[in-house]
Amino acid sequence: MDKKEMPTSVLIPRLLQSMKYLLLRIAVAVCFAVLGQVVTIAIPVTLVYLAFDALTGNPAPLWTLGILILLALLRGAFRYGEHYFGHYVAFHTLAAYRRLIFAKLRALAPGKLDRQDSGSLLKMIGEDIEALEVFFAHTIAPICTGILVALGLTVYLVGVWLFWLW
Repeated sequence: MDKKEMPTSVLIPRLLQSMKYLLLRIAVAVCFAVLGQVVTIAIPVTLVYLAFDALTGNPAPLWTLGILILLALLRGAFRYGEHYFGHYVAFHTLAAYRRLIFAKLRALAPGKLDRQDSGSLLKMIGEDIEALEVFFAHTIAPICTGILVALGLTVYLVGVWLFWLW
């Protein structure tokens, strides 16, 4: 059996098209991921700010410890939200693929699937569908997050730079 490779430029749009009814949930996962990344950046920035403040002789007020704890808790909550919604999309999409593929297989049965290697075919189909979980749960949100956070930080740094120029 010849293995036909589909170009990535064709495959990814087809995969995204198959989950279009779940776009709101993947958008929520991306929002959680972006917020989590912002909090992840805010924690060390706050610590460095407090350290420089302490070097100038200004001790950090006690409430800043509460803010750092709150940021850490928010980071965990945002991470949970990203994973929850990412996996929600992944598992619902996988279920839709399984229904589609097994409906096609039922149309072939029993004559076409009566061969001895039909078990390996079913195993291969199941493994291929399971491999899609990585794409839907662990690829879409991180790529979008990387792009959005990089753009946001660029806009922020350009804004700070322009502020110092004026």
